[in-house]
Amino acid sequence: MNSFGNFKRINLGWSFAGGGLLLLLMGSYFYFSTRMFLSGAKCTDAEIVSFNEAKVSSRNTDTFRKFYAEMIFKADNGKRYKIRSDIAKNLGEEEIGQKIKVYYNDANPAEFMFNPKTSMNSHLPIIFLALILMVGGFIFHRKELKNKKQDLLKKSALCQANKNIFN
Repeated sequence: MNSFGNFKRINLGWSFAGGGLLLLLMGSYFYFSTRMFLSGAKCTDAEIVSFNEAKVSSRNTDTFRKFYAEMIFKADNGKRYKIRSDIAKNLGEEEIGQKIKVYYNDANPAEFMFNPKTSMNSHLPIIFLALILMVGGFIFHRKELKNKKQDLLKKSALCQANKNIFN
């Protein structure tokens, strides 16, 4: 086998491990940035005042209607802020006048979050996938190194046998 083939096989394990490390860093960044936001966030109730309709098309050209809730909340500074959920709902899941907990940045109330547990837990699968990729990459790399070592030992034994035959 040529050296390029060996190079490609050995680096495959490192590619998985590197990809896993990158995902781990990204997932950790989002997880801890959410925690940092929540550590200084204020909590209040927002009231749903209206819904914005959006039409969503699927691959098979069916069109669905989704609704985004618009809410108003009052911050500690006394000002009222109108915010829009970026999570689409079906009509009837939420109602006008319904109260929803909102966590917002006191310095900039335009930065807000509805359900912090969902936001934080959404990053955990990325972190677990990253760990699986990293461990798999290291195992694959170790196995490749072991196979390469065995190949070298076989070649060395073959060279020694040929040397003994010709001497």
